[in-house]
Amino acid sequence: MLGADIGTYSVELISLLRGVVQHVAQTVYPGWPSQPEDEAQVLIANLVHQLGARRQSVWSSIGGTAIVPRLSTFPAMSDEDLRGAVTLEAEQFVSRDWSRMDFDYDILETLPDGEVRVLFVAAPRELSDRQVGYFRASGLYCAGMTVDSLSVATAFLHSATDAQKGAVALLVNIGAKTTSMTLLNAGNVTVLRDIAFGGNGINEVVMAEFGITFAEAEEMKSSPGEPSDRLKDCVARGVEPLLEQISRTIGYETRRGEGAEDVVIYLCGGGSFAPGMADRIAENFGFPVEFFDPFANVPVKCELPGDLQLRSRYVVALGNALMGERAR
Repeated sequence: MLGADIGTYSVELISLLRGVVQHVAQTVYPGWPSQPEDEAQVLIANLVHQLGARRQSVWSSIGGTAIVPRLSTFPAMSDEDLRGAVTLEAEQFVSRDWSRMDFDYDILETLPDGEVRVLFVAAPRELSDRQVGYFRASGLYCAGMTVDSLSVATAFLHSATDAQKGAVALLVNIGAKTTSMTLLNAGNVTVLRDIAFGGNGINEVVMAEFGITFAEAEEMKSSPGEPSDRLKDCVARGVEPLLEQISRTIGYETRRGEGAEDVVIYLCGGGSFAPGMADRIAENFGFPVEFFDPFANVPVKCELPGDLQLRSRYVVALGNALMGERAR
């Protein structure tokens, strides 16, 4: 089973066989950073050829603010009535033409009183159709599609220790343009959100401060060695919108009466590499902030990136591969 993560500027693929990672591959679009997504189909085909994975099944995911994920509780009822009730509630949260949306739901748990906790997701069909087209052109069969925030949760619950899963964990997957947040309390998903924040926003602050191009800002942000205080200040200012959204997400648990005093924040994704970002988040909230290693407790037969931040880029791809294997 292949797990794919098609981002704004890169593609990650993971090959999984009976729970063992066989291969990992990642590539950046040739036109990056000026031509995001233009070369996605070519890159996927090249990675498939590199892995010798043609004609395999693949699971993938989509993300972005156009996606509507929601958790809700419904009384006990028949399967047919439940589908009708969930669909009716989902339609209330979708501002687009419902006929152009993909929609599905899953029962997460049955509560002691017979009620059921349901997760439903609605997403523009064009997002999944685009990816399915990429895979078909590359000789792959798309066996399933989910959303990034669930993929991250799947990878975390598979790889984390019992202590990590038993706490309140906020998984923050930062891309170039959007960030997915998944809040888990004792292993149960309580919040799923996609927000309009990404590494590009920090680049814009750096560009304005230093009077440089986007590519130069990205290179400065990614350069090894100790960053200057001026660059750290840019990152601190650029990350403010993310801090606000993290505060809102954690506050949701407090409003539910569950408490969120001992949150651990896990960063992943290519947009999380900005120098000083983790320190700024930790300073603001007083919670531990770590980069999540998706391979921590997963058998691996191939070479992995030595840097933890680089390994964290594969969280979504691994989550998708795991979901694909479980669905077989």
